[in-house]
Amino acid sequence: MNNCSKAYPVNTRVELALKLPLLKQKAKERYDANVGRPKTSEQNSAPISSSINTRKELAKVAGVSHDTFAKAKIVAQHADEETKKKLRQNQVSVHRVTLQPLLFP
Repeated sequence: MNNCSKAYPVNTRVELALKLPLLKQKAKERYDANVGRPKTSEQNSAPISSSINTRKELAKVAGVSHDTFAKAKIVAQHADEETKKKLRQNQVSVHRVTLQPLLFP
């Protein structure tokens, strides 16, 4: 983990991780390669593809758990600017914001 990661609020680290083009490209390639394929292969021992969970990789880059990453992603997409400003100033936690019913229309 990056030693400087704690210097930035969680939502800022997640927003930055979401902008990483390399992981976005890998995720798109895996998605395109597997669209329409069955969930399992004919042989249980033969995997369809090497499984890399992009969300977990991005969470690792951001220095947070995959659950916190998922919450912060929702906040980044749906929260108003005032709430995001409070998050950047560490006045409120990502978890507290996701508990607000107005965040999920």
